[in-house]
Amino acid sequence: MASNGVEEHREVEFKTVDSLTLRGKVYAAAERGPAVIITPGLNFPALNLYLDVAAAFQRAGVTALVYDNRCVGASDGEPRGESDPVKQIGDLHEAVSFVRRLPTVDPKRIALWGYSLSGACALSAAALDRRVKAVVAVCPAQPLDVENAARRNRYLALAIQDRESRARGNDPLTLPFVGLGDADDAVFNFRLFFGTDPGMMDPEVAVEGLEKAVPGYNNQIPVRALANIAAWSFRHLLPFIGNIPVLQVEAGDEELEYIKRQYGPVFEALVGPKERVVVPGKGHMDILSQDERFAGTVKVMSDFVLKHLG
Repeated sequence: MASNGVEEHREVEFKTVDSLTLRGKVYAAAERGPAVIITPGLNFPALNLYLDVAAAFQRAGVTALVYDNRCVGASDGEPRGESDPVKQIGDLHEAVSFVRRLPTVDPKRIALWGYSLSGACALSAAALDRRVKAVVAVCPAQPLDVENAARRNRYLALAIQDRESRARGNDPLTLPFVGLGDADDAVFNFRLFFGTDPGMMDPEVAVEGLEKAVPGYNNQIPVRALANIAAWSFRHLLPFIGNIPVLQVEAGDEELEYIKRQYGPVFEALVGPKERVVVPGKGHMDILSQDERFAGTVKVMSDFVLKHLG
């Protein structure tokens, strides 16, 4: 038990409908009440900033489950890094079933929290699962620039090349995930997106930190993950969220223009109770970094959950 009287966290796991084991941590509140399910962004494990968010919810009296998405971190799934938003949405339904059985959770008071791709998946899951009673969506977006014809066509051509290659028994084709050079060969090339000064983090340091923290992390993402995302859309589901309250949290200095363009249409498509918060001076990649703004940002999130589920 921590000094404030609540359990810091415990390791947990649960099964998906296709028999994968997803692993994470539960930060149990001191008393029975609401819960929040926290999922990281594309191809990132549930480290540091997500654990800090979970601990902040715990201190506010909300039990938090944070887990690695399939094919990422400690969770099962092959090939590693192969994100699939449709399957991720289904996994959120399994996470709700798991959390409903926890002794500190009122099964009628469960919220979803997601960042970037997982924010879009959380909104989609809420549209399809009436057990969800609130959503916190941080920078919710389809995290690929599929509106850019050149990049979209490149992803689709690589996806067909990968499909043909796999049919011949070859390993999955991959691309660098975080770009470290000047060539446009990575999904997120920091220098191309952010210029010569990436601002919130040095890409080499970011990759080195992931390699140390996550056994087997190799800064690659399967091409099929890009095809899965390019073939998927969540905007048509937003009206079906109905009266489920949604808090949309946006980066005031969003660097990725194709994500920034999605903020307005996503919020406008929500038909029920909704709030929109902009975190000034923050970008897509550092909106939840630990600094003087972090406590205030997370308090807005926990206050929103407690207002509707407390």
